[in-house]
This record gives sequence, structure tokens and C-alpha cells, in this order.
Amino acid sequence: ILFEIHRKKIKFNNLNQRQIISLLIIGAAAVSFNYYMQVGFDLAPNIGYVNAINAASIAAVTVFSALLFKDELTLKKLVGVLGIIFGLIILVV
Repeated sequence: ILFEIHRKKIKFNNLNQRQIISLLIIGAAAVSFNYYMQVGFDLAPNIGYVNAINAASIAAVTVFSALLFKDELTLKKLVGVLGIIFGLIILVV
């Protein structure tokens, strides 16, 4: 991405310091997520565990989108989130 920005000479004049810090935090979170996924694949007795926990992150996205973006958290979504959490508890314990 940095190569493309440099090659096309893209200027970021409209970004303020808060936006740049947000982008850096998002980038660091993505890097750490990918790193720890690889560590999980190396350490887990079954890589299906890592994939199941990764897929369960959809529950966290659902809850955070309801809290941050005022998305509608219907009963159907809430039952799905609780089902995912219950399934993870059974898997991990």
C-alpha cells in the first residue's frame, strides 16, 4: 500500500492528527491479529479451534456495531450472539 501511495504520489492533505492516529491503531490491530492467528495455528492441537474462535469474532462485531453505531440489536441477533458465546464456552472448556 505504501508503494502505491508513493508511486501514484497521493497526498493526504485532508487528514488531521486524530484520523492518522486512528489509522495507525487500526493497522497495529490488524498486524497483531494476523500475527496471533499464526501463533494460534502453531500452538493449537487442532487448527479448527483457532478457526472457530476467529469465526466467533462476528459476535463481537455485532455487539460493538450495536453499541458504537446504534445498529439495531434484535432478539434474533441477540440469540445468535448468545449461541456463539455458549458454543465457545463448550469448545474451550
